[in-house]
Amino acid sequence: RLERAKAQRQVADRMVNEQFATWDRQLDQLQSEESKAMAAERRTATAETFAGIQQQIEQLRERFAPFLTDLTDIRQYLKGDLSTKGLETMKPTAARVSGSQGEIHGMLDGIIASITAAIG
Repeated sequence: RLERAKAQRQVADRMVNEQFATWDRQLDQLQSEESKAMAAERRTATAETFAGIQQQIEQLRERFAPFLTDLTDIRQYLKGDLSTKGLETMKPTAARVSGSQGEIHGMLDGIIASITAAIG
């Protein structure tokens, strides 16, 4: 899954870069200086919006990595020990996962809202 996600990210990044390159070529074809200035301003604003979304995604990625590690560790540990003491052993990790869940969801919601606002 990780490799597939990385490949999808590379495709998406390439598509965005191609879109901005196309936009730049189209801007160069505008005749009016006023139109060029307004279009360049819009392109800059869009690039800043995109960079902001990328920053949100990176922050989520940094926060999600330990969350996923904890989930994986719980799963792996409990495969071998489902006793009461085994469950108690994983309780602090499970509490950490449970406590992080809302933040992760909030970050995802924020990214979705940013993307929706950008394309809306």
